[in-house]
Order: sequence, then C-alpha cells, then structure tokens
Amino acid sequence: MKELILDDGSRLLYQLSVKRVKNMNLRVRPDGSVSVSVSRRISQRQAEDFIRSHIDWIRRAQSRSLKRTPVTLPAGLVSGDLLRWQGKEYAARVETAETEAVIVQHEIIVVRVKENSPEAAAQAYVKWYRREARVLLSEALERVCPRFAAEGVRKPSLTTRLMASRWGSCSSSKGRITINLYLCQLPIELAEFVIGHELCHFLHPNHSAAFYADLERIMPGYHAADRRLKEYSIL
Repeated sequence: MKELILDDGSRLLYQLSVKRVKNMNLRVRPDGSVSVSVSRRISQRQAEDFIRSHIDWIRRAQSRSLKRTPVTLPAGLVSGDLLRWQGKEYAARVETAETEAVIVQHEIIVVRVKENSPEAAAQAYVKWYRREARVLLSEALERVCPRFAAEGVRKPSLTTRLMASRWGSCSSSKGRITINLYLCQLPIELAEFVIGHELCHFLHPNHSAAFYADLERIMPGYHAADRRLKEYSIL
C-alpha cells in the first residue's frame, strides 16, 4: 500500500497496480480501500494527481461502502460470531462432537466439529455453506426459468462459485449462467432477481433499454430488487 498526503493534510492509503490498460482505472473496493491501475508509461506522480482529481468521488464511494451490509465467509469461527443465511443473522455456536455437522436453529447456527479450533469450525461451516447454497440456487433457477420459457429461453446449466465483484454472469453461447454463492446470505428473492437478470441476457446480450424493459416485464419489481442489492457489499 502507498500513502498519499492530500491538500487538506489528510492521508489516503491506496494500492497501485501496473497493468495492460489504456487509461488509469480507479476503484473503491467494498471495504473502502482504494486501488488504481495504470499502464507502464504512467508515473506514480501522475497516478497520484489522478487520485487527487477524483478525491470527492472517492469519499462519496467510501461513505456508501460504510452504509452497506458486508457479505463474507469466515476464515476463523468461534461461538458468538455473526453469520448470515437467507437474509437473517445468526449467532454461531461451535461445539465439539464425534460427527461434523451444521444445524440452523431459531437464532443460532450450531457448528459441530471434531477439532474445536476457529479454523476447523470455519472450514466446516464454509463446506456446509457451499453445499447448501448450491441447492438453494438450483431451486431458485427452477422457479425463475418458467417465466422465461414463454420467451423461448431454455433452462441453462448452472455454475456456482464465490465471486468478489459480481452477483452473476451469463455465457449465452455456452448456455450457462454463473451465480454467486454469496447471494444465499441475502433474502432468497434477491437471488431470483439476479438469476432473472442473467436469463434475460439470452434475449439481449447487453444492458440496453430493451433489456431492462423486458426484465421488468418478466420479473416485475426488478428495479426495486436492484436497489436492495446495492445495500450489500462483498468483502
């Protein structure tokens, strides 16, 4: 990380990356950190001048990040830690047991492990999370697909993974959509709207006005759901 002293005397930490890019690219990550990508012909001073010229935008983006609900999975897990599942918050309770298991109760998620360590508990929970999230997203796809069948869209194959920067993607040429497993921490209806968004790309391979018109027609309430999605950030 590099440090930049701004005109008002405050300090800004940022990450500078040299990549094959035509222009300088500035990004504020969900955790509020700042990164800038530049080509080899751009000096650090030029990059910092670029940052200074966009400091108001950076501050606004950082302010929005602070207001968003973080979505992540634990690297270590102990009793009392907060877990999110299908739009609800649960307190973790880690127990030692002969058989590994994860049990969702009223306000608690019980994680049973043979070795009661934060790392072992997190590994058990993430393993369970991946498996159950895959089931939930497959079921959501089954519910959404009939809406698009009338438009001539066939059910695509489904790939699920943990993604850091997008909720979903579509490969229409391969008949496949990819959906972010992190979505299962949000209310499940938001996952359905993300799936609908990707299915609509089989009708429109872009984000044109026609794309959004058809999406709102097929999935009424999409615009409201999109605003709700912006209330979350992936860490």
